[in-house]
Amino acid sequence: MKKSIFDKNLPIILFSLYLVLSSYSVYMVLFPISSYVQIATIGISFVIFLFYYMRHPINVRVLTQPVIIVSILLLTTLVNGSDLKGVFLLGIRLVLIYYVVSVFILKGYDLMYSLYKAIFLLAVIFLIFHLVFDYLLPQAGLSYFYSYSTNIEGITKQHIYAGHFNIYFRWETTTEIFGFKILRCSGFCWESGQYQIYLNYVLMYLLFFDEGREKHKIIRVIIIIAAIITTASTMGYIIALLLLSGAVLNLRSKIKFLILVIMAVFVAMLIYRLIIEKQEVATISYTARTSEFDYLRQIFFVNSPLGKGFGTRVIVNSILRFMWEFGYIAVAIIVL
Repeated sequence: MKKSIFDKNLPIILFSLYLVLSSYSVYMVLFPISSYVQIATIGISFVIFLFYYMRHPINVRVLTQPVIIVSILLLTTLVNGSDLKGVFLLGIRLVLIYYVVSVFILKGYDLMYSLYKAIFLLAVIFLIFHLVFDYLLPQAGLSYFYSYSTNIEGITKQHIYAGHFNIYFRWETTTEIFGFKILRCSGFCWESGQYQIYLNYVLMYLLFFDEGREKHKIIRVIIIIAAIITTASTMGYIIALLLLSGAVLNLRSKIKFLILVIMAVFVAMLIYRLIIEKQEVATISYTARTSEFDYLRQIFFVNSPLGKGFGTRVIVNSILRFMWEFGYIAVAIIVL
């Protein structure tokens, strides 16, 4: 039976929705709707899961694996003093999203392709928003939001958000890259550092996994590079250059080594900016990342084996934060 257009693109539609609901966390911070966003994600996931298993036999392994992991995390909250409600909502959401992904796999969808298409679609939308609201019509629907202050190792930063019609948000800051001042685009994420991870996934897919099925591939690569540039993320630039260097190595060209040398120079300059310049001005970005080495020491040698509890510390790195909150339990889950 031939799939309809909607059925073919169902994972792309749902991944786009998940990304907006889960990653567009500015809504959760600026407006008191965090619980509603999580409940909406849970509801969508449950409906998909229910419809699939009404017509197919139950897969016990798929059902039990995430439940066991979340149950362990919930039991850990009884010892380390975590917010039980917060962990429960997060756990249910993770379980059901796991179920949805497993349903897509069982139905034979290409998840890497679907995720790439969803991110690329959103990247194009937010690139247009960035050009229109940050450069062409900077006063259109403009409003300001003042969120909580972040304090990391004694350095405090007040988050000031500029919003346009409550659909496009960004930090009210600029950054300088190679002498050019850039308005940073955060896309559907809280900050541009998170957004560049998604964009570099798309770049990686186009360069190494596309297998020629995408028409106008060069145009798509240019668009996604433009989106990465708008993040003004030093780490995002370094990752993009490394990905492009890998693609250049596959070229059959006499000048590929010259291109690689030029790219290596840019990477070196960006690393210098990432480490030396940020150290000199003691930015919260630099302090947050260098302090992560001490967090690792505390996680393994100082903290309780069961962690310090859910939401007890602001840590930039999500994996480190998970390990901080749940200790050796989190380490075991990550390794497995």
